[in-house]
Amino acid sequence: MTPNAKLSACFPALVAGLLLLVSYAAGNVVMTDSPNTVINIKNVEQTSNCTVCTNISGCSSETSFKLPASISVDFTCLQPQMVFTVEISREIVCTDLSCQGGVVPSDSSIYPEFNRTFNWDVKAQSGKAFQVDFLGSGMRQILSSETCPDQQTYTIVIYQRSGRVTIGTFCKDGLIRSVRLLYKGRLSLKLPGQAPMDPSAFDITVGPDIKGLAEVAVQFPLGSSNVTLFSPNFPLGFPSNDLATWSFSVPPKHNFTVVFLGSTAPQCQKKSVEVQYSGQNLGLSTSLSDPQPALRQGDFKMSLVNCEVNGGSGLSLNFAVSVSRRSSPVPCLVDLQQEKDLTLYIKKKDSTYSPCEMKVDSIIQDGITMQSGTQFNLSFQDCGSEDIMLTAIKSIDLRVCSGQKSCPADEIPLTVPTLDQCLPVPLQTITWNLQSLQGGTIELRPPAGGLKQSLAGQECGNRLFLTVRDGGGVPLGTFCPRGPLQGIKMPANASIVTTGAGSLGLSSTKESLLNVSFSQEITGKQGWPGQGFPHGGISKRCRNVLRMCVLIDEQNQWALALQ
Repeated sequence: MTPNAKLSACFPALVAGLLLLVSYAAGNVVMTDSPNTVINIKNVEQTSNCTVCTNISGCSSETSFKLPASISVDFTCLQPQMVFTVEISREIVCTDLSCQGGVVPSDSSIYPEFNRTFNWDVKAQSGKAFQVDFLGSGMRQILSSETCPDQQTYTIVIYQRSGRVTIGTFCKDGLIRSVRLLYKGRLSLKLPGQAPMDPSAFDITVGPDIKGLAEVAVQFPLGSSNVTLFSPNFPLGFPSNDLATWSFSVPPKHNFTVVFLGSTAPQCQKKSVEVQYSGQNLGLSTSLSDPQPALRQGDFKMSLVNCEVNGGSGLSLNFAVSVSRRSSPVPCLVDLQQEKDLTLYIKKKDSTYSPCEMKVDSIIQDGITMQSGTQFNLSFQDCGSEDIMLTAIKSIDLRVCSGQKSCPADEIPLTVPTLDQCLPVPLQTITWNLQSLQGGTIELRPPAGGLKQSLAGQECGNRLFLTVRDGGGVPLGTFCPRGPLQGIKMPANASIVTTGAGSLGLSSTKESLLNVSFSQEITGKQGWPGQGFPHGGISKRCRNVLRMCVLIDEQNQWALALQ
């Protein structure tokens, strides 16, 4: 084949619902497609005489055709991808409910070796808006003269009676989540040769009503961040008597500050240029030279309003918005060196939306585990009881009683450990895991006041709850202080989960909650008291879940015995 021989360079593709069917026959390529799509192939190298040839328009340096159609496309050079660019344009029509015509690009196999531009020409109902949603990692705005690191550049323009206005040029990975446009506009994506197209980068939907040219939506994450933005047509001026709006979503417990980096003002024939702010506790109008809001809280909108322009360089604005936490980190040294068999857990209730930031040795963590015998350097920022939960587990080994009728100590008190006051929330739950010998009995007794079992229709009204479980984790019941029951006996291992209700948690609990003892005097049913069940509700509860359970009434008599 000579250099002038025709070389077929067309490929099958599926893009935004477009299906190009390609077949090779005697060097020709036949393409068919769904409607509202235009393909333009253009020679951009002036020094090259390579041409593109079709069965409709012959050979030339540029050709365009609207699909569906049967088109044969050939090139008169061996490497047309070095000479030609390909532009694929598709129309999208939005009704009051949805935008139709193929929105999200799903493949990039149309001429993959060529530099390509994909255009989506969108038209909404008269006076209505449509919205470009940037999915995934969002977008950031750059100058029109700049290039994105991955060379994949998005451009949004809007068409007005006064002409075309460029809303902005964008790259992936940023804080911009959507752009709303009035009536009619275009989204363009430039891709270099061999670059894949991200099928989930954006979507086009019907947007809410807006005023002016466009509205750019920015969403700040938790922590410190900033965004740099440019007015439409920057550095040129945008239309007379018009406005552009930016909306900002700011996390709770954060401050925002607006800084103008550079601006040009037009010559105004009527009115004057204004910058209008609205939001939570914010209603303000400034000029380009006035101080802008600083260290404010809450979501807000900023609108740049142009005057009736008489001349000059036009209105343009380059500005930045920075967001930072309202508070500073609070250091906290947790010392567990004197504790034994104790583990503390701090966990976020909702790691996605919580402004709380926890660190261990300056490293951010969503959860912290601290075991006895050492110290921990922590810090907390914007962490409250609505953000995090503090729990503890303590193990008590009763197996030291092996070979004896009872433990050396008559009773072991179960007390809430005293924790460092720098912790931002009180202890909310503590679990005591009791390990004993098989064949013996664990006895739990309140130091004073007795216990009450929480049953259906007889719930505890206290702020303190104790849930008793057997060694297999089966719940025996939930109890609270101040009741007729003087104790609980059970065989083998057990756990007691104590929970403090309300904002104070267990912080105000200083006395022993229960005293625990162990003996080998009762094994099996021998020695267990009589068969009476004076507390019907209690006996039914224990019978369903226990092998052995004894509740003792205030006269120290056996209330029930299960065999």
